[in-house]
Amino acid sequence: MTLLEYLRWRVPAAYRELERSLVGVDAAGAAAGAQGDWRRYRWGVGLDGSIAGIVFHLAAWKHAFADGLESGASGTAGDPGPPDPRWADLLAWLGDGQQRLATHLAAMTPSDLDRPVFVEGVTMPFHELFTHMLEHDQYHAGQIFLLRQQRGELLE
Repeated sequence: MTLLEYLRWRVPAAYRELERSLVGVDAAGAAAGAQGDWRRYRWGVGLDGSIAGIVFHLAAWKHAFADGLESGASGTAGDPGPPDPRWADLLAWLGDGQQRLATHLAAMTPSDLDRPVFVEGVTMPFHELFTHMLEHDQYHAGQIFLLRQQRGELLE
């Protein structure tokens, strides 16, 4: 399996795991645990201790990376979020970000994987960006599953 084939398989698979972690989460459950005084740091946009915060964080980074791919200039995860912060719109914004990235990945050739992209002040080859995105989805899916288990939600 080539690196491009691997990324085309694993990026959507990691996103499906993230989607699975969100099945059955409603607006109240998504907002539970949010803390206004959550410690802020450069890469932590949106994080506030809630599932909604994690989803905002993931969506913001997907859109920032897609912006960098589309413009060749640095995207930033500090850009405004969805037009409406309701849970359904936040989930749609996450899906839109994933779709933007999937479109880029589908159009790539093996030689594209080593081309640099500049995102949030960091230059990296495309293959690192997509590797990071799949790891990022899996990492936060695990957080969501853990939060839900700690709340006593039945997860299969």
